[in-house]
Amino acid sequence: MIRFSGAPARTDRTAQGFGLLTGRGSLHSSGGEDRLNMSVGMERTSLSELITLFDARDIGVNGFVTARAKLSGPLEKIDVTGDANLTEIHRWT
Repeated sequence: MIRFSGAPARTDRTAQGFGLLTGRGSLHSSGGEDRLNMSVGMERTSLSELITLFDARDIGVNGFVTARAKLSGPLEKIDVTGDANLTEIHRWT
């Protein structure tokens, strides 16, 4: 069983509310091949804060995002499926 949770952060900024990232699944061997079966989720997070996690500048887009993903298959070729939900999207003018 594999479980993890954490809050993404940047080391060049003070603490931000990037939301919680969680995962749960398993890694097992089947016919000599290692296979992963895992679910990953991101709780409701401010879109502008999530953008600054990857790019230090504010692009002026606001709203919220949640996401879920499923990772499955052999480690050499993992299938990733999922969805992201964007809500209350707007730009300050």
